[in-house]
Amino acid sequence: QRDRSEVDLKRKILDDLRHLESVVTNKISEIEADLEKLTRK
Repeated sequence: QRDRSEVDLKRKILDDLRHLESVVTNKISEIEADLEKLTRK
């Protein structure tokens, strides 16, 4: 039983990390786009 929940927790942590990674990547793209707008003026 303990092993089962450990595996589930590891999977959840990995999912959370992947989610965070995509959120951060999107945010970086947004920020870069905003910087582009500012430097083009």
